[in-house]
Amino acid sequence: FEATGEFLVRGDRQQLEQLVRNLVDNGFKYGEPGQTVTVRIHPKGDNRLRLTVTDRGEGIAAEHIPHLTRRFYRTDPGRSRA
Repeated sequence: FEATGEFLVRGDRQQLEQLVRNLVDNGFKYGEPGQTVTVRIHPKGDNRLRLTVTDRGEGIAAEHIPHLTRRFYRTDPGRSRA
């Protein structure tokens, strides 16, 4: 873990926490076993940040990207290890 700065993020604390938790959990669920999940925050100009969560899984097909914010949406329910 390496922290190089402090950022103030405005928004609903519970929703932001759930968003990050879901992304990290998915990285562990669908990534390669034993591989790391990396979380980074990048400053992007004034008042903007980019959050990235990276794993070693096979990725998500482009046609599923627009639906990822839908509640309970799964690209392939059979892939879940949970």
